[in-house]
Amino acid sequence: MIGLFEHIHCHLSPLSMNLDIRFVVLFSGLIPLVLGVLMLIYWRTGKTYPGFGLWVAANFAVSIGFTLLGMRGLISDWLTIILGNLLTLYGLALIFTGVRRFFGGEERDYLNFVVLGFYALAQVFLTFGHPDVNARIILVSGLAIFYQLRIAFDLLRLAPPALRQTSRVTALIFLASSLVAALRWVYAALSPVPLDMQGDMTLAAIAFGSTISLTVWSIYFFFLNSARLEMELRETQKNLSAIAAVDQRKILRMRLLDEASRSISQSMEEHEILQRTVQAVINQFGYAEAAISLLVDTDFLEIAAIDGTEDVGYRPGYRQKLGEGIIGHTAAVKEVYVCRDIEHDPYYYTIGQRSGSAVCLPMVNENNLLGVLYVESAVRDAFEPEDIQTLDTLIRHASTAVEKARLYARSQSHLRAISTLQSAAQAILSSLEFQQIFQSVVQLLKDTFQYSYVSIYSLHGSVLHLEAQVGYPTEMIIFEIPAERGIAGRCIQSRQTQFVRDVSKDPAFLRAALDIESEICVPIIKDDHVLGVINVEAEPGQPLSEDDLAVLNALSGPVGVAIENAQLHADVKQLALTDGLTGLYNRRAFDQVLESELARAALINHPVSLIIIDMDSFKEYNDQYGHPAGDERLKSVAEMLRYQLRSPDFVARYGGEEFTIILPNTSKQNALILAERLRSLAASRAPVPPGGGTPAAGYTFSMGLATYPDDSLTAAGLLQLADQAELKAKKQGKNQVCEAGSVAQSAIDSQEIAPSTIVGNAAQPD
Repeated sequence: MIGLFEHIHCHLSPLSMNLDIRFVVLFSGLIPLVLGVLMLIYWRTGKTYPGFGLWVAANFAVSIGFTLLGMRGLISDWLTIILGNLLTLYGLALIFTGVRRFFGGEERDYLNFVVLGFYALAQVFLTFGHPDVNARIILVSGLAIFYQLRIAFDLLRLAPPALRQTSRVTALIFLASSLVAALRWVYAALSPVPLDMQGDMTLAAIAFGSTISLTVWSIYFFFLNSARLEMELRETQKNLSAIAAVDQRKILRMRLLDEASRSISQSMEEHEILQRTVQAVINQFGYAEAAISLLVDTDFLEIAAIDGTEDVGYRPGYRQKLGEGIIGHTAAVKEVYVCRDIEHDPYYYTIGQRSGSAVCLPMVNENNLLGVLYVESAVRDAFEPEDIQTLDTLIRHASTAVEKARLYARSQSHLRAISTLQSAAQAILSSLEFQQIFQSVVQLLKDTFQYSYVSIYSLHGSVLHLEAQVGYPTEMIIFEIPAERGIAGRCIQSRQTQFVRDVSKDPAFLRAALDIESEICVPIIKDDHVLGVINVEAEPGQPLSEDDLAVLNALSGPVGVAIENAQLHADVKQLALTDGLTGLYNRRAFDQVLESELARAALINHPVSLIIIDMDSFKEYNDQYGHPAGDERLKSVAEMLRYQLRSPDFVARYGGEEFTIILPNTSKQNALILAERLRSLAASRAPVPPGGGTPAAGYTFSMGLATYPDDSLTAAGLLQLADQAELKAKKQGKNQVCEAGSVAQSAIDSQEIAPSTIVGNAAQPD
């Protein structure tokens, strides 16, 4: 090997007389500079990919490195030996990182920085600490081999199939470059004497060979970039072709929807709409069969329209039970069902042996099943998601058209509905609840006559209050109207129906929706008293007529009677829930309110406290002053309790001399404070015998307190604990407040406590 290098050196030595080695090295630095400029221009003006800029920077780094190496002896060794070699190796590191970015691999590689750092330290040591030129050549050649092999490996590993050929050639170039570096490494390792960097033409030739390799691989970087651009163009062309195919399919689907929508919109007859729908499906897609079955008799589906390219044996009128077959199953679950192979589908059945695929879609309007659309193809797996979406949109249009046709058919029977309106109004009179009456009226008008906006106002003093409405935008609803304002106010004052055909010409009109053209306002009168108004407003294109006026006038009488009956019922109901002596609520009302408050407290997680009050020694009071005086005393206590409580609190006469107080959203501590205040107030009003002593009978209170959920989770349990606490207050000397004891909640809650038993205990005399 030594003889080989000596032979090469002998042939190159004569050239040293005619060629300056420094010039060779500087010329080697000029080549990557030119390449770098060319690549920079291409990078800034052409289409490039991530990593190409690093390759540009690598050429400049190598160019500067070679230039510094060529100036050895003219400037500092720090710049020539250290920085020059470091920049050359850094250029290889940039190429390595650029390759990874170009192919989308992992960019961060801390090994490069570690190697460069190690090299810098070793180069400093071999230059200044222990000078050894051969060792430096071995070091830089070894690292050049390291980087070039890594670059070649990533070029082979990361390249996609479309770039693999170009990438392989580039990898081979780097492998060849690594052989040049290896040649330099061997030459330095085998040299028996220190090499002369300025005079050894072999080293210069090897350096020039490295420059040639750099030139070639830089050119192949252009090839790589161009190959990737070509690859993307091919992929784009392929995608455009796929998009064109998809768009063509979309055009077909849109044509189906357009033609079908125009076709079905031209008819107001239900059967014609259905037949046009299935014909549109067959004409556009050529499926074997398309059929629409409508729901009849609540649990059967009947074919109403059918068409297809093949005769599958079914005819209009064929019935299928809900839940059976693909059609029945789809109707039962109200969801799209796709059968990719009818031969192996568990729901499919037919009168003959068939193969292919099918899809079934429900016809639903406001969650109400109208029927199903069944489409069958002779080809397996023939329905793509876009096809199913198109059919779903079509059947929704058809469902809307069918519903409109049905509404139109109903509108034709409005004249008959007017003659039967009195019978419908009788249903209103069957209710005794205000809100139910009002809501029934507006809903009846909306459903029967398809009015856009309907409202009912009741008259309270000089103000109309909204009781029920349908159709109005929430943000524009008018809840109160002074009796002197608006068309409704004019109706109240004149006691006559107001029919305004164009509200824009009436200055009194109060707008509660943007699109109102006409209005009818009818007074509700009973026994010469105006109770309120029925108000109907219509959108442009749906003007109100004299027929509507007649309907509303006919309806106002029964509504007035129903309102009066409801008022009487409310009065009777109030009497049924009120104690006749004290005016407080009675035991029946207390039971309802307690259950209601506990249910509400469970939802919002708030406490509810219950106080039971027993008037001490009330029997003695009656015996001493008589029952009429006792009644007056009960009234006085009721008035005192009513005055002391908050508006949300509820007080009732529970029975005899007992009262109950329900305190929503009140803790036990706050309830104790209130109970003590009530007890003290009652005791302070009691006549005291001369010389002091026990307050007079019938003036002090024994009080029991229990709180939900601390003491019990049920109304019965809470009532029993409060009653036990009140009895404890009596036993301990009366005129005091006791809270529920430590009775196990689970024991109370699990008992079936009879309210009559509690009442019996509470009503016992002292």
